[in-house]
Amino acid sequence: MRKLTPWLTGWLLLAGTLRADRVDDLVRLHLAAIGGTEKVQALRALRSTGVTQAQGRQLHFVFWAARPNLVRLEQSAEGRMLTEGYEGKGNPWVLDMKTQEVLALGSEAGRAFIDDAEFDDPLVAGKERHFTIDFEGEMEANGHRTIRLLITQNLTGTCHLVLDGSTYLILRKESTRAGMLGEEKVETVYSDYRLVAGVIVPYHITESVGGKVQHEITLESVEANPTLPPDIFSPPPKPGKDLPPASGPAKED
Repeated sequence: MRKLTPWLTGWLLLAGTLRADRVDDLVRLHLAAIGGTEKVQALRALRSTGVTQAQGRQLHFVFWAARPNLVRLEQSAEGRMLTEGYEGKGNPWVLDMKTQEVLALGSEAGRAFIDDAEFDDPLVAGKERHFTIDFEGEMEANGHRTIRLLITQNLTGTCHLVLDGSTYLILRKESTRAGMLGEEKVETVYSDYRLVAGVIVPYHITESVGGKVQHEITLESVEANPTLPPDIFSPPPKPGKDLPPASGPAKED
């Protein structure tokens, strides 16, 4: 194998530095766009309510999330409630309130749940949450510029984020997952951004798999920094015990 000439080695090092500088600039612009460091850090938890349209069904939900990756999701349809949660360690869990059975999510579903449990997006979470960000390029179509980034977490899981080139908000996330017929392309689109305690968050999220819409989520209310009931993110200590009442009104700190 031929050795790289000095000028080519220098050019590659310079290109790498320029890409790193570009990523740093984009992170700063994105953080400023969604509210700035002070307001983002002050937002420690959220309680949201809304509706999910999935395969012809309408699911009403209450969603709790807290930094760095604590999550509880209650969904109800046709008089039946299903609760899922993750307490930041171990396996995500699921509770069927009708049968009172608590189960750990399967490996593939569990990994996806943990990935989605991150409170901050990768550009905000950064190295502290083991995210690596690489600049992939820009594209312009019909006068609209977008920016594409490669996101790697824990040196293994990868996805792509597409930013709006004017607002620096995240437009969509692209990833793959294992399906029955092999890898499936998953696209998550974020829209209808609104202010919550000074931080811009999406109120509408659409997830498509293989080009077909699977879930369409519409938030109806979002509360910043609610009082969190004890052990709200933990599964019941014993089968048959009810979880803390997470669907009741939340109070501000």
